[in-house]
Amino acid sequence: MAIMIRLQSHATVILLMIVSCSAIPLAQHDHRLDLIPINISVPPVVLVPGIGGSIMSDVSSGVRVWIRLYEADTYFERFMWGKFNASSMKLEPFPGQPLVAPVLSGYGLDGIRNLDPSVRWPIYDYVAYFDAMIQELESQGWIHGISLFGVPWDWRQSMCWTPTLDRLEDALRAARERNNGRKVALVSHSMGALVVKCFMARRPEFFQEAVETWISIAAPHQGASAKIFMEFLQGYNLGNIVIGAEAAKVLSLEAPAVYELLPQENFEWQEQPYIALQWKNGTRQVYGETGGTTG
Repeated sequence: MAIMIRLQSHATVILLMIVSCSAIPLAQHDHRLDLIPINISVPPVVLVPGIGGSIMSDVSSGVRVWIRLYEADTYFERFMWGKFNASSMKLEPFPGQPLVAPVLSGYGLDGIRNLDPSVRWPIYDYVAYFDAMIQELESQGWIHGISLFGVPWDWRQSMCWTPTLDRLEDALRAARERNNGRKVALVSHSMGALVVKCFMARRPEFFQEAVETWISIAAPHQGASAKIFMEFLQGYNLGNIVIGAEAAKVLSLEAPAVYELLPQENFEWQEQPYIALQWKNGTRQVYGETGGTTG
């Protein structure tokens, strides 16, 4: 579940999978391709991040509110909390609370490559999300806004939230239009795969028309692990060590995306989940899936 990982270990493998797509030459040559050290004909690529994997900013001021390693709790509580509206089926801000939205600049890539651009090494590896993969693709001939796009989304909302699906469709459409109709290689990470699956279900004709290859990394196709239950019970900060569990829990209880990560009823566990309670008097109780005490 933790999104603060660097996808560097996957970058070369993903590159090989993308290049293995049919080698159809680009119909229109862009002069910027002449500056690329390795000039190859590349399929357009669209990157879809997972939960917590998009930078969120205050709409009015542009201030980055997620993710922040400094004053994280303050910004998280002020900007990211909200209340689920059963009528609109989305998380909405409290009265008077600022509106936030994903960062869409750089053809969507700025919002997913480095989740806190203010930090430097050694903390950089903690927030450098798609950065290594994007750099690898750039070095091999992919160009922002021509053959490489990102799809940041409000990861608090449902994976099937219409603005998210619209943004994915826009990116796929732009990628095809700028490559003479060539189909797209779609790369998703974690819950981004569930966004893609919802897109496939809601807009199957367009998906079939636009996507040649879909590469899914660490996807929770059967739901996520027991950490989801931990979110509801005591809070889970998505791997962000500077956000308290209690602050995370407030959002978890209201965010549709968290509920959509609950495991399927017939989830095939490698190890059965359990909940361990440590009481102040030193007593420890462990509860299994059936609710009984196991130790």
